[in-house]
Amino acid sequence: GKVEEACGTFQQSFDTDTGNPPTYWGLSKCAIAGRDMAKARKWLNAALQIKEQQARTWVFIGDWEQVNKDFPRAMEAYANALKLAPNNLEALHNRATLSMSQGQLDNASKDVERIRQLAPKSLAATYLQAMLSFQHKKYPEARDALHDVFKMTTNHMPSVLLAGTTDYALGSYQQAETHLNRFLARFPGQGIARRMLAATQIKLSKPGHALETLA
Repeated sequence: GKVEEACGTFQQSFDTDTGNPPTYWGLSKCAIAGRDMAKARKWLNAALQIKEQQARTWVFIGDWEQVNKDFPRAMEAYANALKLAPNNLEALHNRATLSMSQGQLDNASKDVERIRQLAPKSLAATYLQAMLSFQHKKYPEARDALHDVFKMTTNHMPSVLLAGTTDYALGSYQQAETHLNRFLARFPGQGIARRMLAATQIKLSKPGHALETLA
């Protein structure tokens, strides 16, 4: 959370060595934090001129395209990353997540399956399987996968949010409220989670709490 210090250090890195791709990725993130999307893309384009680690640069370009809501170009960027490095877990993960958000569940399933082959016991594989099960409305399967995530770590906030949403779908409103409150304690401005919590509180006959949540 110390953006100014981090960005100052990335600048020092750039001043020391202009041939290090992670420096460019960091400076791109700094530009995004400063809401200068054009500058962020310039840093990523510059990173592409360095021959090392181009696959991961394309992953960052895909993320940049997602922030700009150009989802087809984001897909192209992840595809470019995977052409260079077919087993790049980050590209597979981000493309699977984007595919799910776009309702392209068959494509997402292929990427999730590939991740499970490459890293079957990883957090990413287990979480994505939970997401995919939720998208297919297989809520008990999603809950089981999330239990496996929480055996690895209790602090994976995307899983905490998904657990709250899954509990709501299963009618376990008390557990949903607990998970959603925990998520919002970390990310109070997340509107989707806040609306879900309010809906949960209404189910629990807590209309006053729901009004406070929405306020």
